[in-house]
Amino acid sequence: GQARAMRMLERNEVFDVLWSAGSDQRDAKSLRVKFPLMFGGLGWRGMVVLKERTEHFRTITNLSAIKTLVFCQGKSWPDADILESNNLRVVRIKDLDSMYEAVAKRRCDALPLSIFEGLQELYLVNAQYPELTFITEPTIRYQLGMFFYVSSDNPALARLLSVGLDNLRHSGEFLTYIQTHPLTKDAFPLSRYTKVIELN
Repeated sequence: GQARAMRMLERNEVFDVLWSAGSDQRDAKSLRVKFPLMFGGLGWRGMVVLKERTEHFRTITNLSAIKTLVFCQGKSWPDADILESNNLRVVRIKDLDSMYEAVAKRRCDALPLSIFEGLQELYLVNAQYPELTFITEPTIRYQLGMFFYVSSDNPALARLLSVGLDNLRHSGEFLTYIQTHPLTKDAFPLSRYTKVIELN
């Protein structure tokens, strides 16, 4: 899980670099490379739902309607805290496979995943869960970025990553990469997400 991986990073065990959603707690224990890897779009969330409920979700247009749902989220994901702080009902689950199972078995109504990752993540388990689909109507949106983290004992590596990423951004290579990479390309163009419910 993410929490265990972050602890290993903090102790200089196994990992030199992790990418993770940003949080104050993680910033206090590790060094965040302050470059939003998905342009801050980690907080743009479509949802994994049962295919038979797709039309029902398309009727949801506001926060009041979203509050009637139960969401699966990772036990240590910062997203779970954000959803709960917006008074949404959340079931915290240890791993992603168990979250898919919970949606399939109706223990949760939906599993919010980033528009940059959700479709490809679900594709990997499509044979196991053919009854699930990834929808972006509506899209839930809140402020959350994906960042590289390194151990607090390794500021030189943090600076190196920061300079390299800034160079890629200024040259345009980073945008081209994220628009063409198999994991993230399906999210574009961002202008097509018009049915958006904003969270604090």
